[in-house]
Amino acid sequence: MAVVGSSGVGASHSSFPSANGWIGDEQDIQETLARVSVCNLNQWALDFEGNLKRVVKSIELAKAAGSKLRVGSELEVPGYGCEDHFLETDTITHSWECVAELLASDLTDGILCDIGVPAAHKSLTYNCRVWILNRRILLVRPKMVMADDLNYRESRYFARWDRPVGAPLEEFRVPLCVSKVTGQTTAPFGVAILECLNTSVASESCEELWSPIPPHISLYLDGGVEIICNGNGSHYEMQKLARRYQLLRQSTAHGGVYMYSNQIGCDGGRLYFDGSAMICVNGEFVGLGKQFSLDEVEVVTSTIDLSEVRSHRGASATRAQQQRAVPYPTVQVPLSLSPSPPPVVFSSLFLSGCVSCAPPSSFVGKREAQEGPDCRSTMDETGSAAAPLDIQFGWTTPSPVIVPKLLSREEEIAWGPACWLWDYLRRSGAGGFFLPLSGGADSSAVATLVAFMCRLVMTSIEQGNAAVLAELERILGKRRDRDSDFPADAKELCHQILHTCYMATTHSSEQTRQLAGQLASQIGSYHLALTIDTITAAFTSVLSSETGLVPRFASQGGSMTEDLALQNIQARSRMVLAYFMAQLLPLVRGEGPGTEAERRQGSLFPFGKPGGPDNGGTTSRRGRGYLLVLGTANVDEGLRGYFTKYDASSADLNPIGSISKIDLKSFLRWAAQPENLGLPALRAVVDMPPTAELRPVDEGKQQTDEEEMGMTYEELGWFGRLRKASRCGPFSMLKRLLDAWRDRYSPSVINQKVQYFFRQYARNRHKMCTITPALHVESYNPDDNRFDLRPFLYPNFSRQFLSMDRLVLSIEHTAQDQAFTTSATRASFSSSCFPSPMASERGVPLACSSSSDGPFSSDTGK
Repeated sequence: MAVVGSSGVGASHSSFPSANGWIGDEQDIQETLARVSVCNLNQWALDFEGNLKRVVKSIELAKAAGSKLRVGSELEVPGYGCEDHFLETDTITHSWECVAELLASDLTDGILCDIGVPAAHKSLTYNCRVWILNRRILLVRPKMVMADDLNYRESRYFARWDRPVGAPLEEFRVPLCVSKVTGQTTAPFGVAILECLNTSVASESCEELWSPIPPHISLYLDGGVEIICNGNGSHYEMQKLARRYQLLRQSTAHGGVYMYSNQIGCDGGRLYFDGSAMICVNGEFVGLGKQFSLDEVEVVTSTIDLSEVRSHRGASATRAQQQRAVPYPTVQVPLSLSPSPPPVVFSSLFLSGCVSCAPPSSFVGKREAQEGPDCRSTMDETGSAAAPLDIQFGWTTPSPVIVPKLLSREEEIAWGPACWLWDYLRRSGAGGFFLPLSGGADSSAVATLVAFMCRLVMTSIEQGNAAVLAELERILGKRRDRDSDFPADAKELCHQILHTCYMATTHSSEQTRQLAGQLASQIGSYHLALTIDTITAAFTSVLSSETGLVPRFASQGGSMTEDLALQNIQARSRMVLAYFMAQLLPLVRGEGPGTEAERRQGSLFPFGKPGGPDNGGTTSRRGRGYLLVLGTANVDEGLRGYFTKYDASSADLNPIGSISKIDLKSFLRWAAQPENLGLPALRAVVDMPPTAELRPVDEGKQQTDEEEMGMTYEELGWFGRLRKASRCGPFSMLKRLLDAWRDRYSPSVINQKVQYFFRQYARNRHKMCTITPALHVESYNPDDNRFDLRPFLYPNFSRQFLSMDRLVLSIEHTAQDQAFTTSATRASFSSSCFPSPMASERGVPLACSSSSDGPFSSDTGK
C-alpha cells in the first residue's frame, strides 16, 4: 500500500494504471538521475480551451524530451489574472472540467505533472497545485502564503492554508466531473512530500518563495526533500529577474534542486508575465527559459544528478546539527524520475511550442538542432514541434551549468512592452494601432516599440513559428501564400498595422513636424500630417457667440485660466480626433476582409457594426477594421499630473505609462544605434527639450515641460521612488533628500521642492482615476487601479508641512550657530601667538564644514 500522510488515507500501487511497463523498463537506468521540465505558458484569463491546449502541449513536449516531472505555472488552467472571476463558482467548475479532460487521456501516463488549479475545500476556495500521475490525482496542495501587496489581491479570492507544519492530510472531495472519468472520489489535501522511487519532491507556490521563512527551508532541511517545484504567476518589473536569480541561488546553496515555472505574456490586464522558467541545482542553473518571447509554450528540460545534491548536503556539518524531526505527511509515488526513452506523442494542436533541452546534444533529430542551452525543436506546418523518429537523448549526461545573462534596462524596455502589445493586439480582435505622433520623446518611444514588435513578429515567422503567422494572417485578413501584399519584412508590417498622425496647431514647430515625419518614414508607419486649428477655433467660436468671451493666452493679455483652457482644448481635440481616425482609417485604406461595400455596411461584423459602443466608440472587438489608440504619457507625467485629463494620454492602452522619461530617452538612444534598431531620427528627438507646444512662442522663448512643471524629470524620479517604493510621506521624504541633495540645494530649497511636489501631486491625483491602462514596468508606478491605491481628494498637508518647516528652521539655526562659533574661534586663533591645542582642534573641522563643498552650502540649484 502507498502510505499517504499520517491520516492513513492511502491507495495501493495497483490503483495507478501502468504506463507500458515503465517500472520494469527503468531498472537499468542510473537511479541517481532525474529528467525534469519547467514551462513558460502564455495563458489568458478565462480562456479555458486555449489554456488547456497550452497545458497539453507543454506535457507533450516534456514527454517528448524524456522528462518524468513537469511543473506548470500558477493557476495555469483558468489563467492567473481572473481576479474577481475567482469568486465565481463557474471558474472553479470549468477549471476542473479541464482537469477531467487531462485525466481522460493517456497524457499523464509515465510523467508526474504539477498543475495549477483553484479548488473548493470545505466551503473555501484555495489556490492549489494538483499533482497527477497515470490519470490519478495524488495530492492537492493549497497555497500557504498569499500575495497581497502592490499588484496582487490573492486573499480577496483565496483562503490561506494555515495548518501547522506536519499537519495530517485532509480528504478532498474530487469534483464529480473528475470522478466520472477516473472513478476517484477523494484525494489527499494539504502540504506533503511526494516520495518517488528515486527521490523526494515537494511544492512551493510563488509568493512562498518570497516570504521571510519560505517553506522550502524546512522541506529541504527537515523533510529531506531533494526537488522543490514552484509554479509562479510572477509579473515583469524593471530588473526584477536579477532578484529571482538571487532567490533561487540562495534557496539551493546548501544543496537541492529548485524548479521554477512561470506564466509569460499579457493575460488580459496591465501586467506582463516575463517567463524565465529555470532549474537551479546547488546554487547553479542548469536550465533557463526566455524572459520575453512570442512563443505560447516553452518547455525547459534538464537532467539532474541527484548524487551531486546528496554529496553537497553531506559535506555540511551544520546541516546535521540543525535538522529537526518534522513529521511531514508523505505520498508514495510509483515512479522513478530517471530518464527513459520518450514516446512520440505530438498532437496537431494549433500552438507555438518549443523544447529547451540541456545539454544541446541531447536533442538531435533529422533537422539540425540549434546550439546553446536554449536549443529548440523545429515547428511543423501545424505549429507543433516536429518529432523526428531518430531522436537521441543523453540519458546519463547531467545538464551543464548555464550562466544567466541579464538584459539592460534599454533592452527590457524594448522587449517587455513589445511582447505585451503583440498579445494585446492579437487577443483584442483589432486590426492595428493608431498613434498621435508629436515628434517628442514619448510618442516616438511608443512608435519605436511598435516597430520593435513588428520586428519580433517577422523574425518569429521567419523562424517557422506557424502560430504567430496564423495570428498575423487573421489580423491582416491576408494569407502569406496567397496575397502579394502580405508584409515581407518588419517595415512593411509596420506600414500595415501602425497609423501615425502629426496633429499640428499654429503653435507647433517645423522641427517637431519634420522629426515625426522622419521617424514615421524610418519605421514604415502609415503617416498623416494635418492641422487641427479649425477644430479648436470652432470651440472658441461657440463660446464667444454664446457668452461674448474671447479667450486669450497670457502672453496676449489673457488670464492664466484662459491660457490653460486654450491649451487644454488643443490637447482634448487631439484625443477626439484620434478615436475618430482610428475608427475610419481602415476604411479609408480599404483594409480588412471582404469588399468595400461589405465593410461600409458592416456585414463583416457579426457582433456589432463599426461605431458600436462596445469598444470605446470604435467597432466590435470581434470584428476586424478598428484600430487601438495608443497613449503616450510617461510615469513621471502621471505622478506629477502634468497632462490634460482626456487628452492624448487617454487611449485604449499605453505601453510607456509606467516608464520614466529618463529611461525612455536612454531607450531612444539605444534604438538609434545601427546595431540595435538603427533609427537615426531618434537622436534629434532625444536632444530636443521636451515641450507641449500648446501656447504661442513668447519673444522666442520655447515652452518647455520642466520649466512649467517646476521640477526636472530627474527630480521627479527621486520623488516618485521615495513616495512609492520607499513609502515616504512629505516629512520622511524631506529627511531623505536633505542627505541625498546636500551638495545640490540648501535645506530651505529642498523643503520648498518637496512641498511643491506634494501640492501638485495632491492637486492632480484625480487624473490617475481615468488614466489609460498601462503596462506595469516601474516600481513607483502611480497607477490608481491596482498598484498605487490612494485617495484622489487631499487636504492641504498642514501638519506635515509645519513639521518640515520646523526641521529646516532647526537645521539652519544650527548651521548659523556653527558658523558663529567658527568665526569666533578663528578670531581667537589669529589674536593669539600661541593658540592652545584645543582651539586648533576645534578650528580645523569647523573651518572645513563652512567651505562651499560642505553640506548645506550655497543655493547652487536655486
